[in-house]
Order: sequence, then structure tokens, then C-alpha cells
Amino acid sequence: MTRFTYHECRYKSMIMSVKEVPEMFARLTKVNVKADKIDQSIDVFQESIVQAAQEQEGFKGILLLTNRETGDGISISFWESEEHAAANEASHYYQNQLIKRLQYYTKPPIREGYEVSFKLDKKT
Repeated sequence: MTRFTYHECRYKSMIMSVKEVPEMFARLTKVNVKADKIDQSIDVFQESIVQAAQEQEGFKGILLLTNRETGDGISISFWESEEHAAANEASHYYQNQLIKRLQYYTKPPIREGYEVSFKLDKKT
């Protein structure tokens, strides 16, 4: 489903474009990591979880956001559809990725799912 059509706007001399947004789903996982384990947790994410995600059908991309002061972290993975995200949970992919970093968490992770409603890319 397309929510927006191509449109250009100028803001502080930057040209940005709003592109057509095909149906896309985002899985957000919130964690809190032990202060002395943040770097190790990021390493596992980059070296193992990202690679495994790229092998999943419907995978579109992934982000990891970290607050080193609080230990809070948010990963956001993007999927072609909610069905793709649900399928990799049914195959235990998601659970297996959480287990890889479980030793670093101070409390259980929180998982949420969202429809991607808007996306803005810088026009190059």
C-alpha cells in the first residue's frame, strides 16, 4: 500500500524527498544492558544478529540505538510485511537472536510491532 506520492520540499537549503512507502513492518525491541557489557552486546549484534537477519525472507534493514548512560537500547528491524516478521518468529529466528545477548540484559526485553507509516530519505 502506498501512503505518499513523490513530493519535494526545501528546508534550510536541503532538498528532501518523500517517497512512496510500500507496505512495511517494523519490529522494535527494547532492552537494558549491563553498563560493563554494552560494547560486547553491540559486537554480538553486529557480528551475529545482523548476519542472521539478512538471511531471513522479507528482511529490509535494521538499526541499533544505544544510550550508554542508561544502558537502554532499541533495535528496529524492518520487514516487507507483518507476515514476514511473524514468520521468522514462528521459525524461532527472533527468539534465537535474543538468546545470543540474554546474558547482557538487566531485565527481559520488550518487543513491539509497528506499521511503517512514513519514511523520509534525503534526496541525493
